Amino acid sequence: RGLGDVYKRQAHNTDEGSVLFAHGAPSTKGTRMNHAWLLAHEIGHTLGPLDLYVFPATGDNLESLPMGEWGVMSSYHGPAKSMTAWNRWLIGWLKPESIYCRTATSINSVEFTLRPLVQTGEGYRSAIVRVNDHTAVVVESRRGLGVDWRLGDQSGILVYTVDTAIGQHEGPLQLAVPHHRSLGRTGGQTWPAALLHIGDHVTVKGLTVELVRSGEHDQVRISRVKSSHHQE
Repeated sequence: RGLGDVYKRQAHNTDEGSVLFAHGAPSTKGTRMNHAWLLAHEIGHTLGPLDLYVFPATGDNLESLPMGEWGVMSSYHGPAKSMTAWNRWLIGWLKPESIYCRTATSINSVEFTLRPLVQTGEGYRSAIVRVNDHTAVVVESRRGLGVDWRLGDQSGILVYTVDTAIGQHEGPLQLAVPHHRSLGRTGGQTWPAALLHIGDHVTVKGLTVELVRSGEHDQVRISRVKSSHHQE
């Protein structure tokens, strides 16, 4: 008897037909304290997004959690509960007109305005810069609004890379954290302290991303690094 027979015995019958796979987790102190967001994480898989942690996750380090607590598909324990802009785009929650889209080679220095990711309405809610066939740099604006209300007064832009050549449990999304920031935990803050504030910048994949102005929306500048000695 093969795996097909095993799956049939474990299938769940629904009005829409037989469901062969389901996602879940053991009952532990951590899952019981965050059961609603555990459910959101597992339902997220049914929409397509992958786990963003590296298996097995061993603790508070970017080797295990390359997106830290900045996405419900990475960790559902921290204050930030949003689905990342990249996953929102893959699912179809972000329409093309909501994304500032460029190729890295087309950029000298550009500026644009992002509205907070959790808000709806007209205007850009993310920037996606294509670096090559499988790599992109993504920028999104975060605020203590909506499902991210527990961020409180934390605000700014989040920068990360996407590598579509990397799969489940391999860390396809990775934060770009300003070099002067501590990677240790700070009470009440989402780990790590990756948000860029006014005057902050980060250089990644040959691009420098900086927050120029911030209020209800964020004014972002992206510049291409001329030197070959850039941070990867």
